[in-house]
Amino acid sequence: MKNMTEAFGEEIKKLTFNLTAYETYSEMAHKHLTVPKEYDPQELVDNLAREIEALLETKVKAVEKLVKAAEDAKKDHEFRKHLQLEYVNNKKVLSQEDLKLMGMNTAMNSDIYAMINLTQDSLFNDVQVNPNYSTIHVPTNVYDQAPIILNGIQWSKKLTPC
Repeated sequence: MKNMTEAFGEEIKKLTFNLTAYETYSEMAHKHLTVPKEYDPQELVDNLAREIEALLETKVKAVEKLVKAAEDAKKDHEFRKHLQLEYVNNKKVLSQEDLKLMGMNTAMNSDIYAMINLTQDSLFNDVQVNPNYSTIHVPTNVYDQAPIILNGIQWSKKLTPC
């Protein structure tokens, strides 16, 4: 019985190998995928350095452009001691998911919290964001209605493209 089982197993194996062309694919893969290639370590480092430098140059230019726009917006702003301003305070923003977690509905908190729809975005490491809406984050230990804060929010609105 054992010999018969082994013979049957061998026949199945041969049939499978023939039908799938296993040997041919195995040889081709081994031949084409395992060819060693020599690299010049210095050339690799130089190429990587050039690529990183080009990437950083674009980042530096973007930051310089933002700094110039911020300086111009600040320079054009006239400080007002009694400025009244409505803005979206990041500490007072809720999403539908937040409400679900707290067992609340939208109508209960519309006078205290702003509702913003969030979606997962790969550009932000898959964090939930709203790419069409900006909020202001004022640290907890800072009075968010202080004139210097409100004026800062006012002039920084000029940085948001319409």
